[in-house]
Formats: sequence, structure tokens, C-alpha cells
Amino acid sequence: MSGIQQLSLVLYTFLIAGYVILDGYDLGVGILHVFRTREADKKKSLRVVGAKWDWNEIWLVSGGGVLFAGVPKVSATLFQSFRFIWVALVAGLVLKPLFVFYRKKVESACLQKILDIGISLSCSLVAFSGGFLSGQLVIGLPVAPSGALVKNAIVLFSPYAIVMGLTAVCLFAVHGSFYLLHAAPDKKQERLDRLVVAFSILSVLACLVCLILLRTQHQEVFERLLMSPLAIFMMSLGLIASTSALLLQARGSSAQAFGLSYVAILAPLFSVSLIGLFPVYVSLHPREKSFAKPLKKMESSLDALVSLHNSLED
Repeated sequence: MSGIQQLSLVLYTFLIAGYVILDGYDLGVGILHVFRTREADKKKSLRVVGAKWDWNEIWLVSGGGVLFAGVPKVSATLFQSFRFIWVALVAGLVLKPLFVFYRKKVESACLQKILDIGISLSCSLVAFSGGFLSGQLVIGLPVAPSGALVKNAIVLFSPYAIVMGLTAVCLFAVHGSFYLLHAAPDKKQERLDRLVVAFSILSVLACLVCLILLRTQHQEVFERLLMSPLAIFMMSLGLIASTSALLLQARGSSAQAFGLSYVAILAPLFSVSLIGLFPVYVSLHPREKSFAKPLKKMESSLDALVSLHNSLED
């Protein structure tokens, strides 16, 4: 891989991190929106994010452009393999601001409930799609050397990728709750505190399930991550940051807790992207490595025929 290709992959990772930094708490607030029972709390949530919903998607567009310019084969494989997930991601990004806009306009209680559910579902869809894509890239894709999919997309919906998507939803929900506790403090925030604890426990359990699935179903990937001390350090840093954020929030330090929740999300992202995958962002699925053997035999047979033809001509 050339230096430009490596640089493009690093830039892509940092651009995705930029989106997580600037839009992650918006997604978290949106995921939690349906769990807020009082109308005053819901209005406060929408008022807190306000105009911050828009324009953050430029980070995703820039990341896609960098990936297409630097490594077009990688971008072609990703868009071909995950067309349904990309559609879900774009749908969530488009519907999220629409639901927020009309939620502020309508007065019907029935429509408000429908829009509340729509806000949470659209934000959850964006978070789930991002986590699903990351999880599937970790375990690999059933692709040929040309970059095209070899099999049906059933392999793409692996349990590990699905659990990774759910983990992302829980992490963003925790991040959004810390942001609400910091930006909109309230005397009656016991329910929000309970949501922080609940989603934190769910995220830890989901991470444990991910490790178990890696250990049992994707042994090669698990061993590859264990061989990288930096990957272990980054994942441990994320766990420590999550625990510290909860302790700081219990002491009333909401700003520090919100800052540490960034670390809890970004540490696994860099661990997976820059350590677990780099410089091979689209690897062959371990169960599909049998495709490589017949291809190598075919190449060797063709080489033998070419050399035989050249010798006969001489």
C-alpha cells in the first residue's frame, strides 16, 4: 500500500472521529428522547441541541470523498457490500432533522408521540449502522481479490456486527445523557441519572458479548487484536473512561464526565480502525479463505501454460 493510500485511510478515520465528536451527543440526546416522560424535558432536549443538528454530516461526506480519492477499490467494495446499511444510515440522517423540526411545530399529542418515536429510531438507526459497519470490517468480508463480493450478503449480517451496532447505540445514549446533565441541569434529574446507569451497564454487557463472539466465532481476529498491546491499551482506556465518567457524575462533575464519555467512544474507534485494521481496511472473512486456494492454483496453472508456450516458440 502506497503512502498516499495509507494517509487517506488515516484521514478517513480522523474525519469519522470528527463526526463522532461534533454529532455524537446529538445522536445520544435523540436516542434518549423517547425515554423522557415529561413534556418539559423533551422540549429542553430539543432546545439544547437546537441548530447543532445540521451540517455535521459534512464530516461523513468528506470521509467518503477521501476514501474514494485515496483508495477507490476500498470505497467501491464498501458501498457494494453494505448498500442496505448505507441506505439505512442516510435515511436516519435525513429523517432525524425532519422529525425534530416538525416536533416543534405540531400540537397534537398523538403526532408528538409518533415524532418522539421517530426521533429516537432515526438516531438509533444512524448509531447502529455505524457500529454495524465497524464490526463487520473487523471480522472481514467475503470478497474476491478483485474486490467484488463472492457470496450472498447473509455473511454480512453476523451476530458480532449486530452486537457491535447495539453497543454503539448504548455508547451514544450514555454520551447524550452526560451532555444533557451538563448542558441542561435540572433538580428533577433522577430519571436521567438512572438512564445513564442503565445504558452504561448495557454497553459494558454488549462489549463483553462482542469479546465472547470474537473468541468463539472469530478466533483469528481475536488473536490479532491480542497481539497488539496498543489495541489492548486503547480498549482498556475506553473502559476506564466509562467507569470514571460515572463516578464523576455521581460527584456532580458533569463537565468532566461528559469529556470522559468522548474518550469512552473514541478509544474503541481508534483501537479498531488504526490498530485492529490498518493498513488493511477490507480483509477477507476467515471462513472464506478457501476462495484464495483455487485462485492461486489457477494462477500457477496459467503461469505454467505461458512458460510452456514461450518455450515452444523458442
